[in-house]
Amino acid sequence: MSNSLGYSLSAMFLALLISATLSKIYLNKFHQGKLKFVDFILSLVIALLPAAFLFTIGLEWKFGANYIPTSHSEDLTYSSFHIIALLITFAFTVLLVTRAKKDRESEERYMFGRFDRVDYTVFFIGIMLLGIELFKQLYYLNLNQGIENYLWYGFPLQFCSVPMFLYPLTPFIKNKKIKDAVYSFIGIFTAVGGLAVMIVGQSVFTLQVAISVHTMLWHGAMVVVSIYVLAARQIGKSFKDYFMAIAVLIGFIILAQGVNVLFHYLAINHPGMATFDGFFINPWMSNVNMPVLSNIRISMQQSGMHVALVGILFSLLYFVAFSLGGLIIFMGLRIPYLVQNTKAKKELKNKEVVTASN
Repeated sequence: MSNSLGYSLSAMFLALLISATLSKIYLNKFHQGKLKFVDFILSLVIALLPAAFLFTIGLEWKFGANYIPTSHSEDLTYSSFHIIALLITFAFTVLLVTRAKKDRESEERYMFGRFDRVDYTVFFIGIMLLGIELFKQLYYLNLNQGIENYLWYGFPLQFCSVPMFLYPLTPFIKNKKIKDAVYSFIGIFTAVGGLAVMIVGQSVFTLQVAISVHTMLWHGAMVVVSIYVLAARQIGKSFKDYFMAIAVLIGFIILAQGVNVLFHYLAINHPGMATFDGFFINPWMSNVNMPVLSNIRISMQQSGMHVALVGILFSLLYFVAFSLGGLIIFMGLRIPYLVQNTKAKKELKNKEVVTASN
């Protein structure tokens, strides 16, 4: 695909996205609470346009030598493409955080009364992720060529794949405790993966424009949604939020390791499955995907330790590392609430002193 055609298609889809967004803004401003079906359709169009764009440009449009003289995809890091993606992520983060309080306090209900405003927003971002991941699975990982040609290393059960399932499904959870736990996980832990990729870049880029756009959309959405959820759900007020998020993390680690074991044995008849490294904790794999942790996994394997013990101990180490990272983030979230509580107690004490003196 030529650059002129690629840029023309980009401009066309951007115009459609802006038009749909402005229509939604107009609807919410002048017909708030009315025409909810129209609002739903507009939200769905906005959510699916990125996927439509990727399906349209396919894998043919690539970053050429005129943009990357070295032809090394890693050189896209802090290119104009990367910087624009960072700026868009920052802009959407600010936009959603500024309306977080309003969304939290809104009494509007959506989807036949199931969703509040926060649920509604997270749901449609989840639809966007599902759409762009469908493109990646079909064309980049060869699913459209049949299971026998599928590249199993890209099976969507990595830490950063989790939002694709959580965003569209969490709003449907009826049990409040479970729902709060999942939102706490989204707020505390997914920000780490999103920020790491958005800031570091490097190996996440490819020369195919569509896949690099997918990467920036995906991890940018992780950053935006996690910060939005933190603000809208006021995560950080209580240590209960952190422990609930930890419980969800444990569940996903067990699930990922279980799938690792399952795929390892299924690989006897389907060799491609042996390339899957769920959450990068597969005890049979020695890929270097995580700083420090991957080297520890390799050291365990080279020590002659039984594979079952490697799987258990490395899963525990992974859990501890991510728990500590989440704790650091959580303690940072606690600061505003601690300051707020201190001020409230001080004001109450001053009122008591004034009342006693009178």
